[in-house]
Parts: sequence; structure tokens; C-alpha cells
Amino acid sequence: MKVDQLLPSLVAGDAISGHVVGVKRALEDLGHRSEIFVGEVGAYPVPGVTTRPAGELDAAADAVFYHLSVGSSLTDRFLALPGRRVVVYHNVTPPRFFEGWDPPMADVMRGGYADLERCAPLCALGIGDSELDRSALDAAGFSPTDVLPILIDPDALDVVPDPDAAADLGGRRRRGRIWLFVGRFAPNKCQADVVRAFAAYRRAVDPDATLLLVGGRFTGSYQDAVLDLAATLEVGDGVIARGPVSQAELAACYRAADVFVCLSEHEGFCVPLVEAMHHRVPVVAFAAGAVPETAGGAAVVLRDKDPVVVAAAVSEVLGDERLRAEMVRRGSSRAQEFDIARVRDRLPQLLDKAFG
Repeated sequence: MKVDQLLPSLVAGDAISGHVVGVKRALEDLGHRSEIFVGEVGAYPVPGVTTRPAGELDAAADAVFYHLSVGSSLTDRFLALPGRRVVVYHNVTPPRFFEGWDPPMADVMRGGYADLERCAPLCALGIGDSELDRSALDAAGFSPTDVLPILIDPDALDVVPDPDAAADLGGRRRRGRIWLFVGRFAPNKCQADVVRAFAAYRRAVDPDATLLLVGGRFTGSYQDAVLDLAATLEVGDGVIARGPVSQAELAACYRAADVFVCLSEHEGFCVPLVEAMHHRVPVVAFAAGAVPETAGGAAVVLRDKDPVVVAAAVSEVLGDERLRAEMVRRGSSRAQEFDIARVRDRLPQLLDKAFG
């Protein structure tokens, strides 16, 4: 068969883009032909991956996987196709997170929910990244639905760390502990809450600690506000915003980190949790969205993200070597469950569902 994929853009280092590439290679391994069609070429093309403009997508495919996470004019093209249509749902961020920061982005997210409703009656299958996403597909009217976790290639994670970044972070680590969060600067990611918890930790535990915030400027005004908050709380000297970064730079950040702290309030999967576990970094996270599902008992998952509560949890993890070792062990085991070779074995079942 020919099974194509459609999405707004393909960008190196982006979790959805990596998933799309993984699905393409898995389809080809199964003997199918597959191409990737994009609305626009991203600023950071994925090395070695060829894409075609969405306007060239025609009726030649037996099935098309449409990766939906925002509102897009590509939905019209997708719904006009005669083959089997499959929505791969990566979760639309609720517009309320962007209302006060980026009203146009809030409109894009509202469009994503509208597109999801439009696709439901015309699709042969809805696939979510998690059970949380599948429940959203069920609620929208998709039938049948299933789950395919984000494909994570361990070989892509195990690159040689960037030497310059490693040297810089190594110097900081000799002075104090390093907190890490990876994710685009967006209000739902709640980097501001991480900064508040970090400030509490610096006051009570380690005045020389460093917080690494890795991720691109999805909503620029929010990133500016986060860094202004760090200055107001007098921890600006310890907060470093890095990103977007190369895989080698990201590897250096994970290698240097003592703890990964995620206080996001909306996640459909949260790939960085798995990346941190793969790199043997203990995880402290807020129980929102799919975070508890993805963590699977391999992280300290908090129901309260008061800064003092988060700082105390991090202090306990880093101060108790037994606890830290156990978390690293559990995390490493959990990360292996998302290995691309294991997860992609579900594709034949999903194709069977799509074709009835």
C-alpha cells in the first residue's frame, strides 16, 4: 500500500516531527510506500528526510495519516481525499492558556478543536499519543480509536554531547545542582512556576544551583515574562534559557542535569519526560494531562506545585542517594517501554483497523 502523512511542518528536534519520521520508516520496513507532505518547510529541516509540499498530495495514497495539533487550512485538503483518512491526534492546547499572552495563537487552537470535530465523521480511525488523547478522540466522535505512543529513537538521543556546551555546564555543575526543563516557551508549559520553585530551592538549599530552560520561543511575550520573573526573584544569574538547540547540545544538557522538573499544566504525552529517564535523570513533575500516564510510576509526581513543595521534593530526591538510584532505575526501565522498535510493532494492527 501507499500510506502518506500530512502535517503543517517538519522541524528537526520537534517531537511530532520525529514521530512522523519514525512512522514513515516503520511503514517502509513493513513494505509500504510512504511520503511526507508538509504545509511549509520548517526553519530546521530534518537531515536526510525528503518532504513534498502539501499541495502535491493527491488521490494516489491508499491512506493518509493527518497529524493534528493545531488548526490548519490543511484540514480541508485532508478531508477532500478519497482514500482512508486517519487522524493522529497530538492534542490541541486549550485556548485559555494563550488568551492573555497571544490571542492569535488562542484562535489557532480553537481552530484545532473545530478541525477535530470536522474530521471525526469522515475518518476511518483516530489515533492518540496517549489514553488521554484517545479519550478526546472518543469524545469528538471518532470510531474506532487507538493509541500509538510517540516514537522515540534511542539512537537519536545517544549522540555525542556538544563539547562546548558540556564544558560550560560542567563548570556550573561543580558549583551547584542543575535543574532542567525542556519544552517550548508557552504558557501551558508553566516555566514561570519552575522559576518560582527554583527560587525557593536556591533560598533554602543551594544558592549556587542553575536552572536550564531549553526550548524555542513559541510565545515570545511569555518567555520575556519568565526571564523578568527570574530577575525579580533575584535568581536571574542562575536561570539560563537555551534553545532551540541541536541534538548534541540537548544531550549535553541532559548529561549535566541533576534533576528534570516539569510543572506543565497541559501535556498530551510529554516526550522530555522519557528523554530524561533515558538519560538517567530523575524526574519531578506535576500531575497534569498525560504526565502521570507517561511517567508510569517512574517519577515523583506531585498533586501540588506550590514552590516550597516542589523545592522540598527536589531536595529529597537529590539528598537521598537511595531514592535517586531507585528513580534512575525505574526511569531507565520505563524509557525502554517507549523504544521505537517496540512501539512501531503496533502499526500493522492500526492499519488493519483503518481498513476494517
